[in-house]
Amino acid sequence: MPDKQKGLIEAFNEVLPSASRRFCLRHLHNNFTRAGFSGSLLKCALWAAASATTVKFFNARINDIVKLDAEVIVWLKEKEPIEWSKSHFSPNTKCDILLNNMCESFNSMILDARDKLIITLLEKLSYLLMARLQANMDKADR
Repeated sequence: MPDKQKGLIEAFNEVLPSASRRFCLRHLHNNFTRAGFSGSLLKCALWAAASATTVKFFNARINDIVKLDAEVIVWLKEKEPIEWSKSHFSPNTKCDILLNNMCESFNSMILDARDKLIITLLEKLSYLLMARLQANMDKADR
């Protein structure tokens, strides 16, 4: 979910108050860089903290970030770990993906069919899904 869309978070909280929300880590990292925290070490440390699967491991990765740049923690405290780190995701949620690439990939796959009639769009989706399933079955056979 993008954090730059003004009013979107508030609207979700109003309409879907019990829905969890997460931020795409790639976009979070872009904001991180814009805030003045750059460098490959900080990037890797941020991704390690986001990928941590336990709170203990998450805290260890946060300590690594503090060692690199103590000011980062002030910026990170504005973001709840439940919105960007696997270690804090709800166990009720069935997906632990940190990026929204799937949405972007899906949109690029249907780009030529997006302005077509709904039946044409659905036929395109059907074809894409069948081709993907067949490709995966071929991989599995090998």
